[in-house]
Amino acid sequence: SKVVLLVGWISQISKFEDTWVNEQAISHSRIIDVTGQQVEEEIFSALSQLKLLGEVTEGSDNRPKGFSRGSGSAQRSSLLYSAEPTTHGFCDTLCLNIKPLTTMNKREWLDALNSKLPEYITVHECYFLSPQAGREFHAETECTQRRFECLIPLHTVMPEGLIKPPEEPIVRRNRHHVDSKLNSEDNISIFQEDTEEGQKQINYFRKLKTIFKFIAGRHHYHNFVTAGATPSEVCVARRLDRLFHKETLRIDGEDFIIFSVTGDTLLRGQVRKLLGLSLLLALDLLPMEYMNVALDKETVIDVPSIPGWCIYLAECRYANWEAKYSDYRLDPRRTEPPTRNENMESWLQRLHRHIVKMHRSEGDEWMRHLRSSSASLLTRMQMLQRYLKQDTEVLREAYRSQFGEIQMVNIKGEPLSCVEQKKFNSKSPFPSPSSPSSPSSSSSKSSECNLSQVSDDYYQSKKKQSASGKKKINIDQNNQSKEETEESKSMSTPTKSKNDKTNKNRTEDDAYKEMQQSLTFIRVPSDKDDCPVIYRHVMKLLREADRSGLWPSSSTGRKEVISMGTLLEAGGRGGSFSVGALPKHLLQPRGNQLFPELMKACFLLERTLLPTRTPSSTIAINRHAQFLPHRDNGAGNGQTNSLIVALGSFVGGEIVVDNNIHDIRYKPLEFDGWQSIHYTLPFVGERYSLVWFTPLGVEHPLFHQL
Repeated sequence: SKVVLLVGWISQISKFEDTWVNEQAISHSRIIDVTGQQVEEEIFSALSQLKLLGEVTEGSDNRPKGFSRGSGSAQRSSLLYSAEPTTHGFCDTLCLNIKPLTTMNKREWLDALNSKLPEYITVHECYFLSPQAGREFHAETECTQRRFECLIPLHTVMPEGLIKPPEEPIVRRNRHHVDSKLNSEDNISIFQEDTEEGQKQINYFRKLKTIFKFIAGRHHYHNFVTAGATPSEVCVARRLDRLFHKETLRIDGEDFIIFSVTGDTLLRGQVRKLLGLSLLLALDLLPMEYMNVALDKETVIDVPSIPGWCIYLAECRYANWEAKYSDYRLDPRRTEPPTRNENMESWLQRLHRHIVKMHRSEGDEWMRHLRSSSASLLTRMQMLQRYLKQDTEVLREAYRSQFGEIQMVNIKGEPLSCVEQKKFNSKSPFPSPSSPSSPSSSSSKSSECNLSQVSDDYYQSKKKQSASGKKKINIDQNNQSKEETEESKSMSTPTKSKNDKTNKNRTEDDAYKEMQQSLTFIRVPSDKDDCPVIYRHVMKLLREADRSGLWPSSSTGRKEVISMGTLLEAGGRGGSFSVGALPKHLLQPRGNQLFPELMKACFLLERTLLPTRTPSSTIAINRHAQFLPHRDNGAGNGQTNSLIVALGSFVGGEIVVDNNIHDIRYKPLEFDGWQSIHYTLPFVGERYSLVWFTPLGVEHPLFHQL
């Protein structure tokens, strides 16, 4: 029969929070959630000792059939949904099939089960589901709301000397609510409005309430994930139902604050970072602008966090399932009237005392560190914003002062006529992409921000057809057709003939070639070209490849992380392709055959720049492209660090790695591209970049063959 268990646990891990595990490199979320894995295994072991464990599903790491968990992430799309191993559990929901009980009633069975579990795990209650209800219940996917709570000492939240009294005395309007709380339980503490300290407390928590209300709702929480997430990940757009100060408890003569955070799905580390930033805002150590920037759907910044050992999962709710099966309430607190469960009450007290012990053991060092980091966080945020919002005219002037006036040439290297030069000058002939914080604007203003001016009538007609909805053409790395018509959306599409597919491929090839032929380029005077000697051969080959008209279109995956306004396919002049070796199950890069001399020179350049570095197997070659915040896919095969360097005559274009700005113009940089979020700042001029790396699955670096 299928049974639902309400489980609590105390995590045995206290310092494992900010370690990010590459999602592509692991096969199951339980590898990340060490505590969750341990809790599950102990419960399975206890059931096995009682000879009640149901049939195990093959290939499921010894999980019994029908198993699911409210706080798990096995069925959802991202490991960012998983809980941190430091998180405790007051009431999580586990569901699984067990063998029928024969000689024991439910209470005896619970006592026997708990006797087999270690002291830091307990089962509060169990519910046996009917066959119909059991078939439609899944603890993870049916969960409509998850609530976490955080217990922090009041003196830590309100450091002495940093809290100011209100300008005018505060008078509570709802005295009845206050009096009812005072008379309900002895351990409830209420701020006294008739004292100076009480006035400070009320004023401070009202400020926190305003911040919490601002945070609630639907936002992009990519900055609030442990070790960060990228803005492009769909799962980071979440709805936060409520964040509030639940109550103030007095434990052993000391006041503690309980914060409650509720949402349909909370991301890994989200609770810690939401509370960490909110506390600094309430203390006026950071401006409210910091929260606005942190919630911006494209910006990437650091967000402070509180420790994970003071947070616990309070409950998982199943509103839709319980509405359909009204005979079940999978929590004694939600019955009508609420049922008192002594096991849960005693476990909550034990959990609180464990957290109190941790606070007294660790002290307020984490809060002092949080406060001391606020100045550097603000400085870094302001610096990044300043770089991202640089005035294009400032970059232009910097370019002119370093490289002189602009000399434009066509794809054949011929100077433009005076009329053409004047035309390009009037249209801002600098490839100055917009900042990563506003990629949409870069697409709409590509004619102002890029050198590429596609004047061919053929391509313009194709753009008009696309704009009118008659035809949309996407060009991928293999030049495969992805046409779709408005008419075909409302009716089934018949199988295309071989001739039709060939014609479409030719059409797209022709369009891309016309765009390549329309490109114009900056010619830098020889006395202004400051390219170092060791880069000159590669720089010469890059310019030749750029002007050859053979530069391949960017792959679909690469397009997703490049600002649209800088892509040639979108009217810009940027693009990216790879050379070297890819895993055997993938097609090898086209660039190997198109530019063999360039490939060889780039691999040799890596050896020249860093002779002690393990040779890479693959190189990404980029031209005039601004990359959005992203992590690289996959994992390095024995090589965790990528190597990047930028070449060309440009200003700006620094790379940001985990919110640290690096100038990489002829200055190679090693960084962990698989774990570090990185992106490109705005630039002006011709900018090429090379990225050496080794994908998972490549056995031998190509350098040895060369």
